[in-house]
Amino acid sequence: MKEAVPAHVVERFLTLHPRSIFQNPERLINAVNFVKNLGFETTDTMFVHVFRVIIQMSESTWKKKIEVMKSMGFSEDDILKTFKRFPQSLGYSEENIRKTLNFYFNTMKLEHQTIIVNPNLLGFSTEKRVRPRYHVLKVLESKKLIKGMKEFKHLVISEKNFREKYIDQFIDELPGLLEFYLGIKEGKSSVLDGEEELAILKGMLSVLREEKRRESPWLEGDF
Repeated sequence: MKEAVPAHVVERFLTLHPRSIFQNPERLINAVNFVKNLGFETTDTMFVHVFRVIIQMSESTWKKKIEVMKSMGFSEDDILKTFKRFPQSLGYSEENIRKTLNFYFNTMKLEHQTIIVNPNLLGFSTEKRVRPRYHVLKVLESKKLIKGMKEFKHLVISEKNFREKYIDQFIDELPGLLEFYLGIKEGKSSVLDGEEELAILKGMLSVLREEKRRESPWLEGDF
């Protein structure tokens, strides 16, 4: 290795990823050189975070994830820009990357540039955060309680702020909305009563049908 990694960088990395001390020295050297070939210097602030992601995967796995990103419409330059801003974007499994991007592009209709500029969106759980929040806003939109989504703003706010802004203030109009939201997060059906159950579930069914159509346009019929 032509250039040694500064001691403070090594110390910081071992603090974040102590198990790496058991890695084969040659693998560590190869990982350092791989990261440097991506355009990162050992003195860069992001070097430790990038190295942490790279050391946990093989070169073949890296290539597979690159191919997944390409299959979703990203160029190699786009992928590198995204990775440099948020290294963990390629730290997830191929299946998870595909599922997350599929929801953003086909259901939420986000642009590729939105992901490139805001790659932290790839770090949000589709099942626990993205999908539940999306459905809540779609129900509010269908009941004309909000004018529409502003791309992804509802995703980046805290759980507390999301509930206050999109659930608590509509408790009178939709008293079962919280149960509906929590039910989606837990992967369960909402347990509601009376007319509110019918109103919310109708809105939910409409949203889910549209989502299903977008994700699998070749399938016909309801589910």
